[in-house]
Amino acid sequence: MKIIIIGSEGFIGSHCVDHFLKGGHEVWGLDLFEQPSNPYRYIKVSRLSPEFEEIFRIVHFDAVVNAAGSGNVPYSMTHPLSDFEANCRPDFL
Repeated sequence: MKIIIIGSEGFIGSHCVDHFLKGGHEVWGLDLFEQPSNPYRYIKVSRLSPEFEEIFRIVHFDAVVNAAGSGNVPYSMTHPLSDFEANCRPDFL
């Protein structure tokens, strides 16, 4: 399978990358970091303009894992709307 993981360099995303690579899948990742921690097809995106449309137009994926999200629980509790928008709203991403 061809799988893309949004937030591939975070805690959950990086574990998903490892799992799917070990399973022999073609793994792609999108995240904010300059370099990936594992060798896989990685695309650095900007938080202000991630431009997901282009990668989905070019490549057909069998599965999408959205592991993007804030790791800062206190911030998400005090700013729930901002945290939701950053993690869930496609027009905000």
